[in-house]
Amino acid sequence: MVFTISKDFLFLLSFFILLFGSEGYLRKKLGLPNKKEKKVHPLQKWLDFTMILSAIILMFLLDSPIVSMCILICHSFLQSFVEWRYNKKSKEWIIYLTSGLILFVLTIIGILLGYSYYQ
Repeated sequence: MVFTISKDFLFLLSFFILLFGSEGYLRKKLGLPNKKEKKVHPLQKWLDFTMILSAIILMFLLDSPIVSMCILICHSFLQSFVEWRYNKKSKEWIIYLTSGLILFVLTIIGILLGYSYYQ
């Protein structure tokens, strides 16, 4: 029996390693502790819930994960903006901005390489 790893699995694995590795590196470099999910604005909780729920629903309804990834990218950039706007001293916004940029770049790479998660 030969164990083979699909290219989609490797792409997702590299995505998660890059995303969580960059977050850990930035937290260490900026001297930020692990953050408990405390919202800095009352509207933020509802926007988070709506965007993540719509991304999950659209992932199952559509044949392509591109729309869901775009919603998650917008969510990361929105988190970054809200953190920057209402809590500038924290520098947490840098982590959200980096996560959004990584999501954006890997989504573009996935589109260009023709990765499809629903084959």
